[in-house]
Amino acid sequence: METVKEKAKVNYVQLANSVHPQKVSLSLRESIAVMRDCRERVWSQVIVPVLIAEAEFMKVWDICEERKEIRFNRGKWLRGTLASFEKFREWMKMADQHTRTLIDDYAIQVEKRIKREQTSLFVTFRRYFEEHGQKDLDFKANVQMVLTYITLARDLFDGFFDTYQERFGIDLRKEYLPVRIIDADLQFSRFADDVIQPSRNDLHPCKNWASIKAYEELIEKLMSEKMLDKAGLEALRLNNEDEFLSKIERETMGFEKLKEKYNVGLDKRITGK
Repeated sequence: METVKEKAKVNYVQLANSVHPQKVSLSLRESIAVMRDCRERVWSQVIVPVLIAEAEFMKVWDICEERKEIRFNRGKWLRGTLASFEKFREWMKMADQHTRTLIDDYAIQVEKRIKREQTSLFVTFRRYFEEHGQKDLDFKANVQMVLTYITLARDLFDGFFDTYQERFGIDLRKEYLPVRIIDADLQFSRFADDVIQPSRNDLHPCKNWASIKAYEELIEKLMSEKMLDKAGLEALRLNNEDEFLSKIERETMGFEKLKEKYNVGLDKRITGK
């Protein structure tokens, strides 16, 4: 089975081809263009799974806080995970508030469009724990979902930057390390192991057939260019980017084609008609 990192590399090789079709030694001007393209793709694609992972993590945090379980080792691991997401949020402040709001809305629109796949994966985890005689099924399935999204975000990050380094000979990941949420990956893995105890209970929720298929469907949807385009357009509309939407309509696709593709009701204020 093709891993997420491999899928990401296949996808990002296609993107890199749009910048330059061959692996080449870049001039200064070309290097700047590659760095600009990298930055734009990080903000529009690589960041989104991190924001979704953060949202899923906060569900677990709220449950643990309500149960007064943010203490001892579990509390340490949860606070370590939270600190990693806070470091990521601090990194995002390099962009202005409007951009950050737009990206947050974009991630929300993406999550809305993958809700069916998310729910399917959650159900497979919950059913797996139930079949293996576990208790607290919803909580354990939520924990497994967070772990899955953190791992997904990490693998997409690695696949993206590996591709750019292999293609252009430039390692750009240092500037974006907070996006990899390294501490969240480490700390939440420890928390999940303590909650689920896979070795003691012989539990492997990611290795059952139903979860594998649900995960593959989630990845397929999450990396769908059509879905990302729809989510991005809706985020622009929510942020009143009428001028930019008008430019898309007039210069890129034409209004009728845009309306047909996205099935959205762009009004006269946007079309200029």
